[in-house]
Amino acid sequence: MSTLKIRNPTMIYLKYLPALLIMTSQQLVQASPVIYVECDNLPPMCSTESENPGMVMEIGMEAVRRAGYTPKARILPWKRAMQEVRSRTDAVLVLFSRTPSRAPLFKWIVETNSVGFSFIRRDGASPIADLKTAQAAGRIGIRRGSSVVEWLERNGVEEEELETGTMEDLAAMLKYGRIASVLVLPEIFAPVYASRFGASPVVGKVVYEDSDWIAGGPAMPASTVKAIAEAVAGMKRDGTIEQIIKRYGSTRAVAP
Repeated sequence: MSTLKIRNPTMIYLKYLPALLIMTSQQLVQASPVIYVECDNLPPMCSTESENPGMVMEIGMEAVRRAGYTPKARILPWKRAMQEVRSRTDAVLVLFSRTPSRAPLFKWIVETNSVGFSFIRRDGASPIADLKTAQAAGRIGIRRGSSVVEWLERNGVEEEELETGTMEDLAAMLKYGRIASVLVLPEIFAPVYASRFGASPVVGKVVYEDSDWIAGGPAMPASTVKAIAEAVAGMKRDGTIEQIIKRYGSTRAVAP
């Protein structure tokens, strides 16, 4: 009867150790919980392009990554994105403004950057520098789902003075005189107008400043909220957010 000879177990372990380490590291990466980073399609802030996901989308995804999660970008219309994030514990909104009506509906994790809204007019028109002048000029266009509607209402603008639509809709309405101005982020609207009509619209000075937030749903665990907030704080300290903002050509400041 032959005897089975077992090789040195230590040698066997050392032989297969590299493969075991690779498998273990892959399992750890795969085990990282996913958090969806959601936003409307608003380049250059948020984009469907995988190579250039947008300034604020990049900030949000890096924050989620540093917090210990696997980020996945998801571009959805604002209404659907807000409904989805409110119902989940594994999703956040970026490029999101905190308004009185939204405040009780979400967990406001952290501010990431500031934004400035300006009145924009069709090419060849005179610029508008304040709300009173914009009202006198005619109907004001706003992006559907935009937080600026609440600012306008707080400042006495009636619903009849406003026209809502997509960026493409607003560009056409502005060009052909259906509205007198658009109150929007210039970096989002101006490229849409220029691409469609081959001319740059007239951008007025900033009349309303706000902050972009990362926000989660009401049931998001406190540990997740804390981890993301701390990640953003670290990104501000080490200059990561400022670098992302500059790479996209923006001069907007990092929120405190």
